[in-house]
Order: sequence, then structure tokens, then C-alpha cells
Amino acid sequence: MAKFLVTFQWGEMGQDSESICEARRALVRWAAKAEWALVDIGAPIRSTATLTRHGIQDGDAAAFMGWSVIDAPDYIAAVDLLQDHPLVGLGALLQISEPI
Repeated sequence: MAKFLVTFQWGEMGQDSESICEARRALVRWAAKAEWALVDIGAPIRSTATLTRHGIQDGDAAAFMGWSVIDAPDYIAAVDLLQDHPLVGLGALLQISEPI
């Protein structure tokens, strides 16, 4: 099994409190279904800072909203596992990365 870092970006998902509560409930239901593959369910991100050679910039240029870590036999299986991820259905974007 390989580990994959799944990062979430806001995309078109609503950022109001009702949308966020709906997303959390949906994520908990999905996590129960996919628990065999979840290494770490991760967490939402409250705030960010970007460090560059020019200094520190507050805010989130990439609209980063959270992360999870999953186990899957390969990249294709990881993508298949995430096809029905509820945040995608709510408008968020998921990026799947396999560390080397």
C-alpha cells in the first residue's frame, strides 16, 4: 500500500457556516465508509501564511482548506476511492499527491 496526501481547496464550495457544517457532516459519513483506507482523516485549516524569499504573506493564495492521508494500492485506486468524496460534490477541489 502507498500513502497519498489529499489536499482540499475551496473551489466553488460555499464558505458560509451552513455550507461548512454540511461539509463536515458529509465528511464524517464518507470517513465511516472509507475508514479502511484512512491513515489520517486530517483537519480543516483555519489560517495560513505563505513564506517566500521576499517575506511572509498572510492569507491563502491557493484557497487551501484542509487535508487527509489515505492508503491505496496505487494512484488509480486512490483516485477511485475519492470519486465519491462529498467535498467534490459540494464544489471543493481535491488534489491527490503520492510522496516519493
